[in-house]
Amino acid sequence: MSWTTILVAFTVGLLAGTVTGFTGASGVVVVVPLLSLLCGLTVHSAIAASLFVDTLASLTVAYTYFRNGRVEVKDGVMIGLSSIAGAQIGAFIASATPESRISRAFGVFTIALGIMMMRRSRGKGLLSKDFSGITSRLPPTQRVLATVILGFGVGVITGVFGAGGGLMFLLLLVVVLGEPLHKAVGTSTLIMALTAFSGTVGYLVHGFLDVLYSAATSVGSILAGAAASRVANRLPERALSMVMGLVFLAIGALMVLLRGGLS
Repeated sequence: MSWTTILVAFTVGLLAGTVTGFTGASGVVVVVPLLSLLCGLTVHSAIAASLFVDTLASLTVAYTYFRNGRVEVKDGVMIGLSSIAGAQIGAFIASATPESRISRAFGVFTIALGIMMMRRSRGKGLLSKDFSGITSRLPPTQRVLATVILGFGVGVITGVFGAGGGLMFLLLLVVVLGEPLHKAVGTSTLIMALTAFSGTVGYLVHGFLDVLYSAATSVGSILAGAAASRVANRLPERALSMVMGLVFLAIGALMVLLRGGLS
C-alpha cells in the first residue's frame, strides 16, 4: 500500500464523513464505489471497509449530537438491536435479487427522500400525511413494542438495500416517531454504529477486512464527520433540511446513472 493510495483512502474518508455528519446517512455510497474504482479493492473488501468506517464515524458523529442533547438513546438502542435481526432476513432476500435492480431502487428512494427534505426546508412535512401522532398516542409499553417492530422492518429493508440503513432509520424517526430533525440525525448515527459494527464483525470473520485501507479511510471519515456534525448542529432545522435534500438528490441521481438509468 503506497502513500498515494493511503492519501486516496483518506480523501474518500473525508467525503464519507461529511455525508454522515450532515445527514446521518451511511457513507457506503461514497466509500464502496470509490475504494473499488480508485484503490482496486474487491467489492467485498470495499463493503467491509465501509462498514468499519461507518462504525467509527457514526460513533464520532453520534457523540457530537449527544453532547448537544440530540440523541434519543432509548429509541436508538431498541431500533438498532431489532434492526440487526431484520437485516439478516433482508440480506437473504437481497442475495436472490440482481444487484443493479437493488441499486437503482435505492437510488430512486434516495432521490425521493431528497425531495421530502426540500419540502421540509420550505416548512412543509416530509409527507403529505403526518404519522407521528400514531405512536405518540400509544401507552409506553405499546410504543416500545411498536418501535421494536418498526426497527425490525427497517432492518429487513436495510438488509435488502445495504446502503439504505441511515436513510431508512432517519425516515422512521422523523415521520413515524415524530423526532425533530437534529435529534433524528443524531439517533440515526447511533443506530448505524450498532448495525455497522455487526456487519464489520461478519466480514472480519470471513477475512474480507483490509485493516490498512479501513484505517486510512476511517481517519478521514472521523475528522470530517466530527467537523460536519458540529456545523450541522449550528444550522437551523430548515437550512439543515435543504443541505440534506441536496446531498440526497445528488447521491440518488449518481446511483441511478451508474446503474444505467431507470430502464
